[in-house]
Amino acid sequence: MICLVLGLFAGLFQSACSRANERTFVAIKPDGVQRHLVGEIIRRFERKGLQLVGLKLLQVRGPARPAPLLPGLGGPLVPRGPGWSKARAAPQAPALSPPASRLVQPAAATRAADPHRPHQSKAISLLEASEELLKEHYIALRDRPFYSRLVKYMSSGPVVAMVWQGLDVVKTVRTMIGETNPAESRPGTIRGDFCVEVSKNVIHGSDSVESARQEISLWFRSEELTCWEDTAEHWIYA
Repeated sequence: MICLVLGLFAGLFQSACSRANERTFVAIKPDGVQRHLVGEIIRRFERKGLQLVGLKLLQVRGPARPAPLLPGLGGPLVPRGPGWSKARAAPQAPALSPPASRLVQPAAATRAADPHRPHQSKAISLLEASEELLKEHYIALRDRPFYSRLVKYMSSGPVVAMVWQGLDVVKTVRTMIGETNPAESRPGTIRGDFCVEVSKNVIHGSDSVESARQEISLWFRSEELTCWEDTAEHWIYA
């Protein structure tokens, strides 16, 4: 009998541990970034006990927002100076390609400027993705009448893409975000506190574990997600 109870407890513990490693995708939309709500939103998730494992700021470029070009290079406008050269062009999906635009300062140029300086390479990553990323993200809504407005809205400014991890994190984050329509969201939720119109609802969160997997793989490459030991877990989970 004791063995049965211990076995049942062990099974429940393993199940809880696996659910504690669940991940979800969150995007703070352009209105949330422009209203300086990024820090507040991250603070809420961290105080809840969720673990941040991926974060980046992206500008999704729509057809009406062509990237400025560097003379002779055909790439996005970036800092210039001795030794800087364009290495890569912008990808359509961050998860499938290298960083959107990367400039590398060769070690030779660095040593020429300072011959006593150790061998060193520098890189600047300008994260810019094409509109195709949004179209893939919202592919399930492509037949809805508001689809084109949604894509235009999401490409109107920077987006903060994040991956959060924790126990039943998909459900937890959706609860903290509130209803899609802010008018139906309870006070204390993100949309209940900061949103008025459904067309400007600040934040997106995956609606299922499967959707989370798909969205994370679309917005992030595996090496952009960090597995780290959160010492606070001892005080959060039993």
